[in-house]
Amino acid sequence: MAWEGVVVAATERNRDRLSAFVGAALALPGVSTPVSAATPLQEYDFQYSHARYDESDNRMRVQVDQLSLAFPLGSRFDARIDATRDIMTGATPVFNRPDADGNPVQVITRATTIHDTRKALAGGLNYYLGDTTVGARVGTSDEDDYDSNYFSLNVRQDLNNRNSTLEAGFSYSDDDVGSALRSDVGGKKRRQEYLLGWTQVLDATSLLQVNLGYTKSEGFLSDPYKRVFISGTGVRADARPEDRDQWAMLGRYKRYLRNLSAAFQFDYRYSTDDWGIQAHTFETSLDKALGRGWHVKPRVRYYSQSDADFYRIYFNAAPGDGLQSSDYRLAAFGALSWDLTVGKSFGSSGVVDAGVEYYDRKYSRRLNGGRGASIENYQFVVYRITLEWKF
Repeated sequence: MAWEGVVVAATERNRDRLSAFVGAALALPGVSTPVSAATPLQEYDFQYSHARYDESDNRMRVQVDQLSLAFPLGSRFDARIDATRDIMTGATPVFNRPDADGNPVQVITRATTIHDTRKALAGGLNYYLGDTTVGARVGTSDEDDYDSNYFSLNVRQDLNNRNSTLEAGFSYSDDDVGSALRSDVGGKKRRQEYLLGWTQVLDATSLLQVNLGYTKSEGFLSDPYKRVFISGTGVRADARPEDRDQWAMLGRYKRYLRNLSAAFQFDYRYSTDDWGIQAHTFETSLDKALGRGWHVKPRVRYYSQSDADFYRIYFNAAPGDGLQSSDYRLAAFGALSWDLTVGKSFGSSGVVDAGVEYYDRKYSRRLNGGRGASIENYQFVVYRITLEWKF
């Protein structure tokens, strides 16, 4: 089960905390990057997934339930419908302030605990013509303070006797951002995402994939729940630029190891933006067959980023350009995560997968320098289970 659809549909303020669910690093909303041949589904495919996210110090807790049904439509089409519900509760950091000695102290929303439910619905249609596949998808989600609508288009072309695949994708989302605490805060946010990818079969047991992505965001990009502390002034609103350009590159190598009956995968992702953030992600996994339908998949991921130009732990003076944020997601940090999935196949019809991920973020783990603090360190655990049945 690919969790990237759940994450893309989630609210922007929770996107980074839910990144444990992300599968393909450059996947667009509703756009996957399969390597299989361009042929429509021949049977119905039903999936149910449940995941639970628990943050350290009893902060945020998220439960995600998703139902999916993919099915054939004639000889050249197939379709997919997804329904998702997220329940988010807990507390989150709002701003940092100095104590009597000038050391930063994190202020958490204990007095105004978050409790929100998001419901999302999405549908997609694929058309197959020889070695060409064209896909379209639309989706919507709503919650108390965030409504999102999106559509995406995706074209895949198999080449060289299906040893090569060229893919291009586009996604557009139109969001309404608000605040459950203040009706006068928020605004419109629009996002355009572009993807260009190439997948190459190297030999009978290995392939290489390269994706390039560009994202353009405009509108209200600040977080209505975040604040900043300015010495001599007090607490003020989070204020970010009204546009953001992001570029990303993903390199992926897969190889089947016959002597181990296992599939090895290594990913490297680099991203940068005009807010000053550069990020590196290294990820490796091994999907090992154990016999009698069982398999186990350990995975390790390392992530590091620099801080945004307008980020400070707290501000000694008001910035001249009015841009200011103490959001810990814009700080410099490094993170390690360990993941283990165990699954069981029941013939060719049924699959059950269960997994757990532990994520540990530390300011001292970043690759390069940058602003941040150890008070922003935290951990989370994700538990998940997926049931799939084909008929």
